[in-house]
Amino acid sequence: MEFISMIAQQVTVFNQGAVLAEGTFREVTQNPLVKEAYLGNLEIKHA
Repeated sequence: MEFISMIAQQVTVFNQGAVLAEGTFREVTQNPLVKEAYLGNLEIKHA
């Protein structure tokens, strides 16, 4: 990912064949929809 952040001016993220987000590397890696699609729901609920 560091390599992509160094060379790409614009990044497009796809999820199931559809564009999920577009923007700079920083913008797309901070996008909650991108995080959800690629990392899952990381929210921890306490009882």
